[in-house]
Amino acid sequence: MLTFPLSVSDFQDQFSVADVNFMLNQQQEISGMGNGSLLVADVGPAYWSASVTTLRLAPSAASKVLVLIDSLGGGLRPFNLYNPRACYPSSDVDGALLTGFGPTVSAVPNSNSLSIDNLPPGFVITIGDMFTVIYGSPERVYLGRFVGSAAADGTGTLAALPVAPPLPAGVVASDNVLLSKPYAKFKMVPNSVKHILAAGKFTKITFTARQTHEAG
Repeated sequence: MLTFPLSVSDFQDQFSVADVNFMLNQQQEISGMGNGSLLVADVGPAYWSASVTTLRLAPSAASKVLVLIDSLGGGLRPFNLYNPRACYPSSDVDGALLTGFGPTVSAVPNSNSLSIDNLPPGFVITIGDMFTVIYGSPERVYLGRFVGSAAADGTGTLAALPVAPPLPAGVVASDNVLLSKPYAKFKMVPNSVKHILAAGKFTKITFTARQTHEAG
């Protein structure tokens, strides 16, 4: 029985990605002033969009992926998706150093910075590393990037680093943090799925998805 959102193991790990484009999009309203300056205001939280192209798939493998996509009902049901180009921190290219550790939020000084506990002592976070915070009840998912570099201290605590986009108000100490395959919850952009015949009998599948901030 399928459970939604489809997990990373149930969906994305079922195929290999040839190309991906993860972009952070701002929901902002812009007004022009008479002096040429701009007034900019947020009208909603920033969201990630993703354009994905699979590697060439044999017919049976392509059929499996397409039926998983069909189970989403177009843009009705969510799935979890991570950026294959940033699936581990720069200092831990295969996630081996994080094995056995369960990072959690240590403190949230403000909406633009975060401190983390339960890291390997001395573990290095590098600017641009992606991470997920699982927060709230019902559960919600935040996906962001560190905007600074630092190493955890001898107890495995990382001092507060700036992050982007801003953290939601519901993120608090002890929330779980994912540094390996950090994901967000997405929904398929309706009618964006294409399958392209490659080398006669193989198929490449492409689709576009947009992050959803809804709970559950």
